[in-house]
Amino acid sequence: MRSFDVATDAQTRQHSHWTTARLVIHSPFTAIAWQILARYRWYVAGGAIYTFVAIALCQLLPTSACPGADEVRYCLLVPLVALPPMAFILFLLGADSDLAGADTGFPRRMLAIPLATWRLAMAPMLFGTAVTLAFCLAIGQGALRTIWPETAIWGPSLFVTAALAWGQAVAWMPFGLRWLRVIVCVVGIVIASWILSQTGGWPDAARMALIAAQIPIAFGAAVWGLRRARQGDGPDWSWLVARLQGAFASRARRRPFCSAARAQVWLEWQLHGTGMIWAIGLTAPLFAGAIVFVASAPPSAGIPPILNPVAPLFLPWFLALPMGATMGRFVAQGRASGMNSPFLAVRPVDCVGFVAAKLKVAALAVLVTYAAVVPLVAGLMAWTHDDRGLNLLVGLVSSPTQRVGIVLLALAILPAVAWRLVADGLFVSLTGRPWLTAVLGTAGVALFYAFLIVGFWIRSQPEWHEPLRAAAPWLLVAIAAIKLLLAGFLLRRLCRRLLDPALAARLVAVWLATVAALVAIAVWLLPRAVVSWPILLSAVILAVPAVRIALAPLALAWNRHR
Repeated sequence: MRSFDVATDAQTRQHSHWTTARLVIHSPFTAIAWQILARYRWYVAGGAIYTFVAIALCQLLPTSACPGADEVRYCLLVPLVALPPMAFILFLLGADSDLAGADTGFPRRMLAIPLATWRLAMAPMLFGTAVTLAFCLAIGQGALRTIWPETAIWGPSLFVTAALAWGQAVAWMPFGLRWLRVIVCVVGIVIASWILSQTGGWPDAARMALIAAQIPIAFGAAVWGLRRARQGDGPDWSWLVARLQGAFASRARRRPFCSAARAQVWLEWQLHGTGMIWAIGLTAPLFAGAIVFVASAPPSAGIPPILNPVAPLFLPWFLALPMGATMGRFVAQGRASGMNSPFLAVRPVDCVGFVAAKLKVAALAVLVTYAAVVPLVAGLMAWTHDDRGLNLLVGLVSSPTQRVGIVLLALAILPAVAWRLVADGLFVSLTGRPWLTAVLGTAGVALFYAFLIVGFWIRSQPEWHEPLRAAAPWLLVAIAAIKLLLAGFLLRRLCRRLLDPALAARLVAVWLATVAALVAIAVWLLPRAVVSWPILLSAVILAVPAVRIALAPLALAWNRHR
């Protein structure tokens, strides 16, 4: 049996030297699986552990008759929404390649592995489809059915697995133009969703057989496309856009960056800007296909309420925190190192300029993401004739003007929350200390479970409800006051070291104007009897970011000047 020598390099920071470990693998399948998982083994291990714990707790919690049990299960399931996008990027091998390029998306360093093409393609495809199917079945059987006992499991699980198989096939085929692969993926998912919607009257076994039959077909397409890529037989359709490129290339070459800040924004977009867009482009159409699939299922099939046409609007929220952690690095997305690149760290941009460039790129990525997600949700609502989410939103107010206002406010708040989640996760990775990132991440998960347990306990103790309801406004006001004091302290530190006082005054003015505008909108939309000025003002102060954005330049200075 052929053996594979895999050399792994690990930097020993304490002694500032390199040590090399030698690993001998005796199977090509195991070697390729190691190539896929080794770089992200801690993330994979963390996701697997969380999935196991969430399923175990969903099984151990009392039945739905117990107050608060289902709410706890909802909270446990919410973080699992972020795992499928990461798994898709991992098994598409997109972290190591340019999926938007004209050539194959299969990593070039793996194309030279001395294996037959069918073996090279089968290993990641079998590994990815097996893990995806097992994950979907485990989540469905172990967690979803504890909340919705009649939920259909096999059909949606096979749909997600087949989508991954076809995604791998399309990702590894060579295309003649950049971004053509993305268009093919989206169009393919739309066509597949329409075909599945026409099979609503079929028996469940026939529908599942139709979906399962797509997996071996996708395997064959992947082998064919990868063989063409290895032989260099990819098409070249660049001549289709050569004239347009020639018309604008000279003008673009003559226009330099007007400032170092503009150049830094461009560089940040090249490094990190498309990550969130790619993740949404891979997962939102898949989620939409699952919604169409369950909407066309027979009435007897159990459909979890989470598969609502408005659900894709919240997908960017789950991708925002990983994006913030990634944007804090000064390396290309997908690189393992969390350290600053020396070349990027010495650029003629101060720490505030670095953070401002990252925040601008995050805002642009979020806006582009929602520009694609909002029409998708509108199309899903029209296709499935399901407007429950919209009716629930506009049902909060009675006036037609207020209904239009609350819809527009929701469309503004959704990307604003996603941008804030990116900004919240930025300062941790800007420190450049992996140990600090691990400690804060572990502490965040521990606090999440602590609040979950405390909330469940309070829900089961009715005698505590009235005292806590009376104390909640005072607690909210106290937390808002602490936030303002901490923000003032950090702003003073920034003005002493990194921030121009005039710029600081403008930023404070913008922050106050944002708070005032949100308070005015809330007073207009909410009934007079509901509005309580201390609670409303404290809630808005807590919602508008300040502390963690102020921490970002200080964290970068700590990292950059050590």
